[in-house]
Amino acid sequence: MAAWTAIAAATVLEARRTRAVWLFVAAALGGLLLARLAGALSLTETAQTQAVLLGAVLRAATVFVAAGFAIHSVAREADSGQRDLYLALAMPRHMYAVAKFGGGMALVLAAAAASGLLLVWFAPASAALAWALTLAGEAATVLAFALFCALGLRTALAALGATVAFYILARSAGSMLLLAAHAGEPAHLAARGLSAILPRLDQCARSDWLAYGAPSADAVLLCLGQCGVYIVLLGAAAAYDLQRKELT
Repeated sequence: MAAWTAIAAATVLEARRTRAVWLFVAAALGGLLLARLAGALSLTETAQTQAVLLGAVLRAATVFVAAGFAIHSVAREADSGQRDLYLALAMPRHMYAVAKFGGGMALVLAAAAASGLLLVWFAPASAALAWALTLAGEAATVLAFALFCALGLRTALAALGATVAFYILARSAGSMLLLAAHAGEPAHLAARGLSAILPRLDQCARSDWLAYGAPSADAVLLCLGQCGVYIVLLGAAAAYDLQRKELT
């Protein structure tokens, strides 16, 4: 437990030193400026337009800052040999992945909470809360996938590319189903297969919640539940990969 907490704490400290937090702050400030500009230009539904635009910026910032930081952190420790030192400690190897995920989750939760507080200015508090909760689940899922790729692939660029592709596919699963329904049976079957194996992140942190009201509690729980399942599966895959990895 001491080793786990030390690695997680070191990850949080690294996030401060690498300015990952300030990158999110800069993106949030940019989103606020864009929302104010959109509000000045829109003729109707000003608050809804601002909330949707700001929410899109905050969602992208939260997901990509967390995933990018996780990949950078694992790659840096692998290059310096620090990861091998951690794996050689008297603890199960999977605890390294758990600790890195825990450190990354501190960044995710802080960003999701800050995003929810910012959106309260433009959307109902209940809608902002539901949006922030599901954003945390969405970002945690992408964080788990990013760590899995960073631990399994040889380069940080490959891990980042795989993570971006995963996120785009998971966010567009619903749209692919709608488009494939009119594109023939083979395309429809392929889209259904992808939507079956990918998390439906398009159901998380939805823009229409900010514009037209909070979702039901069942919708929020369903989103968080599927994110939890995928996080466990990705964690198990990362643990298996770490267990069979040879130290250099």
